[in-house]
Amino acid sequence: MRTLIAEPPKDAARSQLSKAVALLWMGVVVFLTLSGAWGIMGRALLADDDNLWLSYSVDKLQARELGNRLENEVIEFARSEGATKQALARLEMRRDYDTNYGLALLAWSVVDRLVLSNVQDLNLRTALRLGVALVPIVLLPWLVVFWLLSRMRSRSLWLAILVVFSWLSIVAFSRTSYGNFITFGDHNLLWSIKNLLLFTVAPAPAFSLFGFTPRNLIAVLVLAAALSRWQGLDRACYALLALGVGVHTSLGFMTLCCFVASDSLFARHRLRDPVCLSILAAALAYSLWNERMLAIVSAISWRTPALAMLALAVTAALGMRLLKSGDPATVLAPLDRVSAWASANSAQPRVKQDVVLLAAAIGLFVIVGYVASFLASPFSVRYFWGQLPTRLYGAVGPAAIIGAVVLLQDRFNDHRQFEAVVATVVAVAVALAALSIGQYQQPADTVRRQLAEYEAALTRGGRLTSKQAIDERLIYYELGRSIRDGSDPVRRLRHLRP
Repeated sequence: MRTLIAEPPKDAARSQLSKAVALLWMGVVVFLTLSGAWGIMGRALLADDDNLWLSYSVDKLQARELGNRLENEVIEFARSEGATKQALARLEMRRDYDTNYGLALLAWSVVDRLVLSNVQDLNLRTALRLGVALVPIVLLPWLVVFWLLSRMRSRSLWLAILVVFSWLSIVAFSRTSYGNFITFGDHNLLWSIKNLLLFTVAPAPAFSLFGFTPRNLIAVLVLAAALSRWQGLDRACYALLALGVGVHTSLGFMTLCCFVASDSLFARHRLRDPVCLSILAAALAYSLWNERMLAIVSAISWRTPALAMLALAVTAALGMRLLKSGDPATVLAPLDRVSAWASANSAQPRVKQDVVLLAAAIGLFVIVGYVASFLASPFSVRYFWGQLPTRLYGAVGPAAIIGAVVLLQDRFNDHRQFEAVVATVVAVAVALAALSIGQYQQPADTVRRQLAEYEAALTRGGRLTSKQAIDERLIYYELGRSIRDGSDPVRRLRHLRP
């Protein structure tokens, strides 16, 4: 296998050249990451309902009882104003779902208290919280990625990182259409497949590797975990996946299950390591204790837990039938053949194994989401079943694509052709970032302008354009103000004009 640094240099000059190239590549990756994050922040760091809810959840972390009471007051008010069942369900879901981001909110709260405790103006603090206070939280998992890259010796993996990061940076600054959700709401499989393909090449900012929400941080942690296991750091891999469970419990649990399935199929020795087992047990215990999404959706429709239990029952029944059908070795033989195929004819067997498993998991979730769209309630399809493939892909997609690019290089007879492609994509990404960075406003300025609009609408008794009975941006703006100054969250909402 061709390597950049692993082979002993023939002389001191060659050694210095190798170090210089490695530093250059690292510098390009860091630049692409920072510029891509700036491009995403310019589009996604807004005072929308999602970000205002996350900001409110930071305060709620320190006063959960008060936060729940305030949200219940708003929910009752929305009900009295004729809000739809779906709008009420969204408010109730968010009231109960903030614990899903426990570790992320805790880190955000600590930085907020250390950096912004002297800022008294509510709007200014919210704007800085969505900007300044997020920087160290987003930076921490990236520092792990950069450290892993600094010790990486595989040339093919370096090239894959460069080309994928370059493409994601181009998407961050371009005006292309984004692939966002796969809801299966109209039962149109072709539409869903088209949206999945668009989402693969141009993920929306909320699902970008360079984003800043807990969902984005999971993707960075999964990438770090994949880089760890591809370098033989199995314990570090499971430690990073366990952190992911703390950052985003439901999505972290899904990604953890994917890698456990990969090890069960391809590398069972990892699951026999006592340290890996201890980390895995702790992460699974936390997931079972903290997971809320299935219970929240179940409260809306009984069909969601019924479908989940049916899927588990069918899987268990098939497994028992296989085990009772004869020699267990016969049952495991097909799995062993898949394992042998995924490990053979590849210079990077660890990479191939994970790519095969992650691609299979995404495909399975697409099928499950599509089938469930015919059986489950529209609400559970919109917020649970239809989201499964999108959320899973958003978390594992970057790592899987990087792995796939590594494997793709084996198809090139002349590696210089692939290197020329990588150089072209990197050059375009760097040039586009350099030309575009100055065109974006400071995200905190945009947030402050939006918050001023919300304050004006509430003060004048007006309203913003929204499909909801009451604009959720105004709801979480008022909740954020009320939990900090003790005011009534409903008083000014009552005066909004229809």
